[in-house]
Amino acid sequence: MENKYTIEIDFETDRVTSRICDGNRETTAASQEYSRWKKGLYLNEAQKTYRQHPADYIEALEFTVKQAVSGLSALEQENIAEIAVITTASTPVAVDEKGAPLSLTHGFQENPNAMFILWKEQIATIEADEINRHITDSGIADYAGQKYSPSDFWAKVLHTIRADIAVFRAAASWVEHCDWISGALIGNTNPKTMKRSRDAAIQKALWRDSQGGHPSEDFLTALDPMLAGLRQRLFSETCESHETIGKISLLWARKLGLSPYVTVRTGAIRKT
Repeated sequence: MENKYTIEIDFETDRVTSRICDGNRETTAASQEYSRWKKGLYLNEAQKTYRQHPADYIEALEFTVKQAVSGLSALEQENIAEIAVITTASTPVAVDEKGAPLSLTHGFQENPNAMFILWKEQIATIEADEINRHITDSGIADYAGQKYSPSDFWAKVLHTIRADIAVFRAAASWVEHCDWISGALIGNTNPKTMKRSRDAAIQKALWRDSQGGHPSEDFLTALDPMLAGLRQRLFSETCESHETIGKISLLWARKLGLSPYVTVRTGAIRKT
């Protein structure tokens, strides 16, 4: 029986590395820096804002996977069975109703607030402090001891929609980097139906099963009325990182030179 191979696509802070593995053994690998990030675009060290354009992710994904696959024999290529995606977190982005990051839509192409907000950005300190006070005041036992960070999901979302009314109005939903990449690979980025990482939701977005998932509508609107209705536009289910969420789309199978039977796992998050 021939070995089955997994493509592990690791979105690091400044590059993508794609590794093809046979169990725990790395067979081939390829890495590429994000071209726009390398030029210093969409980041401001003085203000400590770090944004990344989705085109950087897509271009580096395609290049590195094709390079890594080219290092395999024809038989080994035929035995690639699955793709596993890992990204930084919380690295969210505002998306339209089809799940396209706003920075890929008309009018927002060069707007940093419409791009992925990198995990290490800490600008949302006011919002994080407000969330921590609100957690204490709410008295919800499941949030006890939670220390919310400016780098976490709700702090970043709240800071961005307060800062940019155009993004606030255009955003149908918000998506984590790991969820968007894995969803794009199977051809489903619809924010209502795409599969979401349980790890990211629990660690970064205050997801608790006992609370029915995300913080309640009352919790969020008491924090800021601008969050009204967003809970319903997010998601109600999460998946473990080892779960298969579907087969690669025909579009991406052709782009990467892979079999259309290759499966994709739920996106996972790096322990940054």
